[in-house]
Amino acid sequence: MKFEPSWSWPKPQGVPVLIGGAPGPKLFSAIAEYADGWMPIGGAGIKDALPRLREACEARGREMVRLVPFGTLPTAEKLDYYASLGCDEVVLRVPSAGRDEVLPVLDEFAGGYL
Repeated sequence: MKFEPSWSWPKPQGVPVLIGGAPGPKLFSAIAEYADGWMPIGGAGIKDALPRLREACEARGREMVRLVPFGTLPTAEKLDYYASLGCDEVVLRVPSAGRDEVLPVLDEFAGGYL
């Protein structure tokens, strides 16, 4: 099979690789070596774990990676807290349900916090 020459504009961008999981030395080592960021599940313990993640990144000669908390129920206070930790993105928790249940939740999030 032969393909004709083609072009693409804009050029495709890389997709960031985020590794999720509970904080720990093995996870942070893998994130520092292979990933673009950490996706902690929930939010408990993130602040206390950040120094260890920074150390793992420094040991690999890397800058701090992205931090994207997963499963967040947004409140103004929680979003401000995550922003103070350096997060510029969160993944919101929405129901695992049909559109009739999910869309009102998304509308509520958009109207109150985003």
